[in-house]
Amino acid sequence: MARDMTSAMQTEIGAERGTLAHLFEINSSGGTLRLATTPNDVSWDSYTWQGIGGVMTFDVVVEQDDLSGQGTTLTLSGVDQTVIAVLLSNHLRGREAVVYLVHFDSNMAIIADPIEIYRGFLNGSFTVTEHRETDALGPGGVTITTRIITRLDELNQMRVTKTNLQSHRDMLRRAGLTGTDLDDDFFRLVPNLVNKPIYWGTSGPWSYSPTDHAVNTGRTAHHRG
Repeated sequence: MARDMTSAMQTEIGAERGTLAHLFEINSSGGTLRLATTPNDVSWDSYTWQGIGGVMTFDVVVEQDDLSGQGTTLTLSGVDQTVIAVLLSNHLRGREAVVYLVHFDSNMAIIADPIEIYRGFLNGSFTVTEHRETDALGPGGVTITTRIITRLDELNQMRVTKTNLQSHRDMLRRAGLTGTDLDDDFFRLVPNLVNKPIYWGTSGPWSYSPTDHAVNTGRTAHHRG
């Protein structure tokens, strides 16, 4: 994907040394969560991005022809409980996530403008892994992981929505609808249509025979004569 960069960003990327970080914008049914791989909160694009430091990691983003390989795994460990609560209590599957690369100047101000390096969809819920305190793993903690896939790879995924009332309402909930908005009975009458004969152009069953064809043909010929 082609990307436009400001002259300041081009200079910073080409420098031998620099200070950089990544910003994550994760959409959920409860709102947009903005995280940063920085020790402190940072401000950009009129938003505050919560800094959670090195406890947030992700795989190297690689663009390639193989659609099945286009994606990245996001891992958070020892994160603030409020962040974990948002991730675990809201609908995330199929919602958009964006990753930005940011550079800082000597005053730790963001150099305009951060580059969008990845945009995709959350492939599922977050997987929670708990480990107890051991000599090998160190202090106990919790790690949560999810997979972000590219828009193209999303075409290869099986759809989880089914043609029934419950699945239809679940889809409406994932869209953020509540209350009377869920009173959509689009699929309520579907079970009554199973194995029911449908007549097209007539009010009841009607069979066609060769005799009918002969009579109709004769009438047509007589009319022409």
